Amino acid sequence: MELAIAMDRLLQKGHAVTPQRRLVARALLAAPSPVSAQELAATLGASTGIGQMTVYRTLTLLAEIGVAYQLAAAEPDRHEARYVFCSSDHHHHLICRACHTVVEVASCAMAEVDQDVAQRTGFQGVAHHLDFVGLCPQCAASETREAH
Repeated sequence: MELAIAMDRLLQKGHAVTPQRRLVARALLAAPSPVSAQELAATLGASTGIGQMTVYRTLTLLAEIGVAYQLAAAEPDRHEARYVFCSSDHHHHLICRACHTVVEVASCAMAEVDQDVAQRTGFQGVAHHLDFVGLCPQCAASETREAH
């Protein structure tokens, strides 16, 4: 279902649905954790011949149309951008700083803040991007066990 939504979104935004874009989107959707263009290219390249630049451009495009998300520096030791496939509805991400699991958080109380910032600054179309970082229940339990 999500793949069909992503392909529909590409068409709605005036972009072609190419076999390469479909394969990259499918691979991103199947990724168990945030993934870089280099990692996806390595996964896809051997069997499809899709190069890293095509993967990078496709991930960038998917992020621009709102069906993928480029994570902020949840992993400061990694210097390359990492992406997750996500719903197109407004949401935020909760990222485990240990295992890098990503969970979508649908609730958002920032609309009033957006309006306030716009009103005070005169900016138009104010929006926000917000990631939460913490420990998932499994990593927190593991950390607790290791401390004892």
